[in-house]
Amino acid sequence: MSALRALIKKYKSRKISTQYLLLLIPAIALLFITFAVVVYYLGKPEALKTNLELSEIIAKKTNQALIRWLEEQIRTAQTIAHDPRVIDACAAPLDMQKRAAAQKFLSEMHARYPYYENIPLALKLAEGQTVPVNVRGEEKTIGNGNFFIDTVDGKTIGKCGPQFSYIQNVFAGKPYFISEVYPSILRGNPIFVVAVPILHNGAIIGATIVAPRMDYFTEFFVEKSVMGMTGYLVMMDQSGMIISHPQKKLILNPRGKDLIKPVMDKIRAGESYFLSSFDGQDKAYYVEKLTTAQFNMQDSWYIIFCRGYDEILAGIFAFLTKTFISVLLIVIAVTLFVYFLTRNLVTKPMGKVAQAVNSVALGDLRVRIDTGGQLNEVGILSEAINKMTVSIREQTIKIRESVDTLNGIATAIVSASSQQDEAMKGFEGNVAQVGVSSKQISATSQELARTMEGVKRAAEEASRLANAGHASLTGMQGAMQTLSNGTDVVSDKLALINQKAKSIDSIIATITKISDQTNLLSLNAAIEAEKAGEYGRGFSVVAREIGRLANETAISTLDISDVINEMQSSVVDGVKEMENFRQGVTHGVRSADDAAMQLSQVIAKVAYLSPEFDKVNEGMHFQSLGSGQISDAMADLNHSAGQMSSSLSQFKAVTEQLNSAASRLIRTVSRAVV
Repeated sequence: MSALRALIKKYKSRKISTQYLLLLIPAIALLFITFAVVVYYLGKPEALKTNLELSEIIAKKTNQALIRWLEEQIRTAQTIAHDPRVIDACAAPLDMQKRAAAQKFLSEMHARYPYYENIPLALKLAEGQTVPVNVRGEEKTIGNGNFFIDTVDGKTIGKCGPQFSYIQNVFAGKPYFISEVYPSILRGNPIFVVAVPILHNGAIIGATIVAPRMDYFTEFFVEKSVMGMTGYLVMMDQSGMIISHPQKKLILNPRGKDLIKPVMDKIRAGESYFLSSFDGQDKAYYVEKLTTAQFNMQDSWYIIFCRGYDEILAGIFAFLTKTFISVLLIVIAVTLFVYFLTRNLVTKPMGKVAQAVNSVALGDLRVRIDTGGQLNEVGILSEAINKMTVSIREQTIKIRESVDTLNGIATAIVSASSQQDEAMKGFEGNVAQVGVSSKQISATSQELARTMEGVKRAAEEASRLANAGHASLTGMQGAMQTLSNGTDVVSDKLALINQKAKSIDSIIATITKISDQTNLLSLNAAIEAEKAGEYGRGFSVVAREIGRLANETAISTLDISDVINEMQSSVVDGVKEMENFRQGVTHGVRSADDAAMQLSQVIAKVAYLSPEFDKVNEGMHFQSLGSGQISDAMADLNHSAGQMSSSLSQFKAVTEQLNSAASRLIRTVSRAVV
């Protein structure tokens, strides 16, 4: 599996022209193989049919020629048998003159037909009868069916006999008889015998024998009946013995019988055209039978035409070879054509496209691909890349402008954040001072309340001791003077509280302006982030967070402003009350100065001041409560200021990140050459 993936990866790394060829060549090869298989399986029956027709013609013509040749051998034997010299010799076998005449005639016939192994004459005698014959000075006894004349110098005289099939059949009255093929008794050559009876006065007195050699038959018929390189004739008898074959060593050879056995089995099964194996080679066989019904024969003969299976299909293979060569030439031409066509129409233009894309990847947005007016797929792709490059260049210019604007906004936000941070730190200090002052006012108010309580007790004591005399009045003058001094201190403290409250107003105004400016900056940053599109999405989130913090600051500032306004109102009321009280104390001092002379009036005045002291005491109590509330409000304001300071610190960190991101974006955009 890994090897397949590596092969696919290697294939994908090839050029398009090479990929085309790697696909085209196997596809054509597959088509040719499919075509070859179809041609083979469609052409094979036709080739076998054609071979059958040719084999049938050759075998039938050979069969007809063989029949004519056998008839000729029969006629030759009959001619010899009907010759008077032959009849006379058989009728008088002891007559040397007649035997010599017959011998001369037979020798002449043998010279005329040299393919005969021998032309002997067999003598028919009664059972047990013999005839002495002198053969070259040698006395031989001739019995029934023995040869008494031959054409091979007497070598076969005395041979043969009534046990031979052709002697038996001829002596039995058949007009002729063709024997089986067998080794000759003279040389051992394969021969067959045509025997014809010799008649004298209607009686059989002997037999004429002609013995054609099978090697002549093979040379005359078999070896000349060839077709192609492997087509040839074979003859077998009904026992399966080869009686004629181009390889003469197989004639009457038991090995040849074994080799031909599969063929003989199919013949015996009744098949006349079939495929079989012979000596390890597949061959097609066609069989014609020369039967005993046609001739007086010992065995039926089979004329077989066989041809190599490969040669039969050689026409198909030759056609496929020519087709393969033609297809190969076409494939080479198509391959070269496709290669150069792909190279010129795809590879080179795609190289330009790849070079342009690499330039764009390196930041050069000025490149442009020359399509040469082509409107094919590569031209369309090149034009699309040109449009894409122009669009990217325009977008880059806009992004660069937006980034410059964003960088300025980020710098302004950082600066504003620093200013807000410093302002909040100053605000925290002022709030702390207001808190301290509020605590001091509360403490002073409580002290004043206690003092007024003492004045009240002193007035009551003065009223009670008014009759005590002038000395007590002098003490009251001192107490009144102390009260006057305390009133001045309270007035100063209230004035200071009023001044601090006004300072808080200016701080609140500053915070409000900062909040408005921050809100405006966040709105501008959000607008610029929207312009920047995908690149400004992070800035949009930061701008919304800044706007939210600015809104919370504005709300907190309004709350502080309301608290300060309430505190200012309370302080103003306290100042008025303290002014009234101070005037009363001054008036009391003046009255005390006149107390010596108008003690009764002082007692009356003191009695009158007692309820006023209750009012002042109550007012101071309320003033103390107001101061406590102011102190609590200042503590809350101080806490809010701390939160605001923390938020501003976070906002400053975010704006610094925004500034850093804007700087990185500037560096990224600056890589593009437009």
